[in-house]
Amino acid sequence: MELIQASNISKSYGDNQVLKPISLNIKRGELISIVGPSGAGKTTLLQILGTLEKPSTGEIVYQGQNPYQLKEKELAIFRSKHVGFVFQFHQLLPEFTCLENVALAAMIAGKSKTEAYQKAKELLALLDITKTQDQKPATMSGGEKQRAAVARSLINNPDIVFADEPSGNLDSENAEKLHHIFKDLQQKTTQTFVIVTHNHKLAEIADRVLHLKDGQLQ
Repeated sequence: MELIQASNISKSYGDNQVLKPISLNIKRGELISIVGPSGAGKTTLLQILGTLEKPSTGEIVYQGQNPYQLKEKELAIFRSKHVGFVFQFHQLLPEFTCLENVALAAMIAGKSKTEAYQKAKELLALLDITKTQDQKPATMSGGEKQRAAVARSLINNPDIVFADEPSGNLDSENAEKLHHIFKDLQQKTTQTFVIVTHNHKLAEIADRVLHLKDGQLQ
């Protein structure tokens, strides 16, 4: 089943065309990796697919709906309900505990505090970091913080999770653990993932690898 259909999407900043026209479809339950050299346009493509950056040309359809036709507030609501993100530097809020960081995303989306905390605890258990739930990011390891970021990305049951170099700031052992987490989650929950990575081992676990060079799919 097609989850996303992108047709001739491109991105330019002034005279600089970062992304040349690209068309691709993403099926529900797929794990896709996007690879390529620095400056190839990988993050730009990810941000456009994730509704963070409007394309200069082309169209994106999520199950029959073009989110870029929504008003800004409606787009933010759409994004919180349908899309999850994992970034290289986890971006956890330092003043909150691990559990609070994960639950906060659900409360922002409108869930009650009780429901948000219950779901957050379930995800921390699934990702095997329950022991860190009362710790703040400063006292957590890099691997623990990135697992918390993955839990946060899943808290609102998104249709798709976009991850931008999620293991780029981890040592090899924790990077490999994170790779297994993505694959296990895909198999257990049929979650859809699109992952930008320079890590060849992470790319190899994908169902499909997209090679991007000079703003074009190869």
